[in-house]
Amino acid sequence: MIMRRLRVGALATLSLCVMACSVLPSPESDRWVVVIDDPMSGDGMSGEMYSREMNSEHSVDVHQTATDIAATYDVEVLADWPINQVGVYCIEIGGADSQTLEKLRIDPRVLWIQNEQGLRVESSAMAPTPNDLLNDFMATVTERGGNTVIAVIDTDVDTSHPDLLDAKLTVSDFVGQQGMPMKERHGTAVVGLISSKPRSEKGMRGIADEAQTHLLRACWEQDRGKGICSTRTLSKALNAAIDLRPDIVNLSLSGVRDPLLDRLVGILIRNGSLVIAAYDEDRSPERRFPAARPGVIYAVGSIQPMAASDTMTVVIAPRSAISTAPMASYDVVTGHSIAAPIVAAMAACLMHRYPDATHDEIIARLLNWSDRMLEQQATTGR
Repeated sequence: MIMRRLRVGALATLSLCVMACSVLPSPESDRWVVVIDDPMSGDGMSGEMYSREMNSEHSVDVHQTATDIAATYDVEVLADWPINQVGVYCIEIGGADSQTLEKLRIDPRVLWIQNEQGLRVESSAMAPTPNDLLNDFMATVTERGGNTVIAVIDTDVDTSHPDLLDAKLTVSDFVGQQGMPMKERHGTAVVGLISSKPRSEKGMRGIADEAQTHLLRACWEQDRGKGICSTRTLSKALNAAIDLRPDIVNLSLSGVRDPLLDRLVGILIRNGSLVIAAYDEDRSPERRFPAARPGVIYAVGSIQPMAASDTMTVVIAPRSAISTAPMASYDVVTGHSIAAPIVAAMAACLMHRYPDATHDEIIARLLNWSDRMLEQQATTGR
């Protein structure tokens, strides 16, 4: 595994309000996810679909099993859903005390139980740091991610933005009606950095605007710049991402390590995806989602070098950049969650240029380019 660091500069800046996207500790939750086996998931059907369509003597009604478990322990079922890529069925429950949870753990019908995890994204004002290094990269790398597929798991995106009307973009929603009754800022900014295609001289161009980008909405905003995701929505989005066979998965989020989500990320990596995640300053690499492992790169938005680690791959990237915002506007956005799509888009550009390169070779090329840019910066003082 490559264990070095990359530092690049921010996009040219404007005098706009700043949205900072910093990951905070997960909120306390009294909700739990009970995971049971879903034997029909490997045959393309699971959960309620299997219960409706299969009535043979060998059928296993997983939805009924979930209902029976809830009745046995007198807990409230808040949601239930299949995750066919892992072959399990999930039951989100509330109102379980410690004794009930212990009984659930040893129930032979239960594979495991876990806390319903969450994370928050906050915003605050700060001045952006102008730098030309990323613009230099965009000027010298003419390939823009063609033939690469990027899955972005985030909040919703305002597809009516003029710079996103021509983007190679699809949107899938795993959240529903939760969140504010308006287009969301975080996902709009993340997608804009990757995929935007300007229709005028005043617009902005995404770094990898020739890549096919799939926005999988698994997070929702509760206020301007404040968002949350859950085990339920993230597991559904990651499950769908596996079917897309993406070259790159962008996770501009972080939280407590989650067994179900870890398994899904593992499948993505085994299938050949490179996972770019926002760095989490509050948790060790072994205690965060996604956990440190080969195939996961943490994007750090910083202007300071960061020491290499034996347990994780770190790429230092711009902390702030201009990107698209709802209502045909733009924001200066900042934070580790903004560094992630910049790294993801740069990787897509290099995958386009070097289609036979391995993941380690892509990382090495990023680092070699960075070294040259840093030497140029030292020489010119810019």
